[in-house]
Amino acid sequence: MSLFDVKENRAICALPWVHEFKNLDGNTAPCCAGDSFKDGETLESTREDMLKGVRPRACNSCYKTEDESGWSKRIQETNDWINKFGTPDVDHPVLQFIDVRYDPV
Repeated sequence: MSLFDVKENRAICALPWVHEFKNLDGNTAPCCAGDSFKDGETLESTREDMLKGVRPRACNSCYKTEDESGWSKRIQETNDWINKFGTPDVDHPVLQFIDVRYDPV
């Protein structure tokens, strides 16, 4: 079983190992669908939780959508990433891309 089997580990997502989302106001999140990190949350703590099968708070929007419909960006993005690029290295994560969004106000 792969660590990134979204059916076996209902918390895992590939994005925190390869991606980071930043707003221009300095807030960081695991991805564009996630909530900004709060109270000491980091990409590292998000990864650790996911490996333990714990759903990180910042990722609740995916988990809620998934619980209601059976589908989420977590499932889609993880499966797409693995099919295109293989399993991320959990011991030595390498940031592959950063998503920076401008505030439309």
